[in-house]
Amino acid sequence: MEKRKESWFARLMGMFVRADQEQQIPDGSLQGNTESMAIEEKATKEEVQPESKVVPIGILGSCVTRDVFNFDEKKQFTINYYQARTSLVSLMSPSLKVKETDIALTSAFQKRMVLSDCNKTFFKQIALRKPEYLIIDFIDERFDVIQSGNAFVTRSREFINSKLSQNIRKHARFSVEERDELWNDAVQRFADKIVTLYEPSQLVLHEAYYKDKYVTKDGEVRSFDADILSDNEKNNRILQGFYQQLQQLIPGIVVIKPSEKYLASESHMWGLSPFHYEDVYYREFITTFEKLCQ
Repeated sequence: MEKRKESWFARLMGMFVRADQEQQIPDGSLQGNTESMAIEEKATKEEVQPESKVVPIGILGSCVTRDVFNFDEKKQFTINYYQARTSLVSLMSPSLKVKETDIALTSAFQKRMVLSDCNKTFFKQIALRKPEYLIIDFIDERFDVIQSGNAFVTRSREFINSKLSQNIRKHARFSVEERDELWNDAVQRFADKIVTLYEPSQLVLHEAYYKDKYVTKDGEVRSFDADILSDNEKNNRILQGFYQQLQQLIPGIVVIKPSEKYLASESHMWGLSPFHYEDVYYREFITTFEKLCQ
């Protein structure tokens, strides 16, 4: 045990950690916590001053990107669309045409995520809201996908708790090879479509990975348990392939990859998880992103 120095589908879904294993990793965002959907702006009602531009941001990813903007101390950005808990396999498939009243969830955020994933409203919302930049990460590709007719849906914990699965007549299980084929097709079609809406310089790939070590609340550095380390290695290998593939399909896409020296944190607002990082990770990302937007 070292003292922290001062600083801050194999089955269904490839090799990603199965839903039952997620319970072993405290992930507050999957246990009912509601992530805030916008960054508050403080209106100045004193002297008339030159207005600074607030840049609208879209996110297709997970809390690893959403949490970055908790560190937007200059209030330069606003998140005008955020879609999480979705796989590209689901995103690029036909709509299930689910009604909001069909979803047995009390959290407005969780209900919206399930509804968006089922009804495939991402491109419609992006075209409507027009965020200036779109940030993408693939951490939520950890979830399984299931099939209903010609459509696919992301089997997130929110989807499971929504009871919608009871209304899906056909559940399809996929081998690793079948999942790879589905994802390869989905990412190709996603890339072809997203570049009709954005220049590559407006697309940001957040190359986020699972961490093997974390900082305790007392500042000590510890390793995750062996089973989690094994999952991390598999997950990171898959993620690396996903990130490389998108870069090949969209030449010129901006890539932000914070330093590998940063760790996960036991003090994270959503609890301990290999992809809940220490504050300095998010601060580095926001600093890099600010320079991109200048």
